[in-house]
Amino acid sequence: MWTIDDIVLGRECDWPREEVPPPPQRGTICTCGTRTLNADMLALPFAPNAINVAIAGGKAVLSYPFSGCWMTAFEYREAGCLFNLGQGPDARRNCPYFGRTGSQGPYCGDRCPYRNTLLVAHVSTGGGQDCYPEWNRIAGYCQVIRAFKPHAPLFARRRTANIYYGVVADAHNAYAISAAYSPRHDNPVFSDKITISE
Repeated sequence: MWTIDDIVLGRECDWPREEVPPPPQRGTICTCGTRTLNADMLALPFAPNAINVAIAGGKAVLSYPFSGCWMTAFEYREAGCLFNLGQGPDARRNCPYFGRTGSQGPYCGDRCPYRNTLLVAHVSTGGGQDCYPEWNRIAGYCQVIRAFKPHAPLFARRRTANIYYGVVADAHNAYAISAAYSPRHDNPVFSDKITISE
């Protein structure tokens, strides 16, 4: 299980830093470029002009890079599919569970795997498409556990940093972490870490 104690300041940061290309439909939910980093952590990259979402599935979710975007942790409570909230007429086609039937019956509705499970989002607020108003609309259907800007508390401490990360370890623990380039290392090194209070 990943913990904040795994981060040692001054040690090389081998976490990913790249963002993914913007999805074709702007201002909506997507699941772009989410991948497993290791047994304990998922990577959730920034997707410009979108709300990129990962299903935590018991793992910590690392999102990056941050310069003004929000990181949110939430649970979807309503009946039906999470993707119906944000993808318009193509939502059902884009949902991997819509129309599928298991041994217990259809997945949509009470059995939707997106329902009542921890979801983590990177909400784009930069140029092109500010997704925060759409996030506020979606939040009305959800139980929002936390919403924070990972770069803000670190930037306020005025320590050297080139990249800002956010980590939602579980429903109770979230962190902001920064890394800075160093001439002595190929990768940036961890430069600061803060626990995000509830």
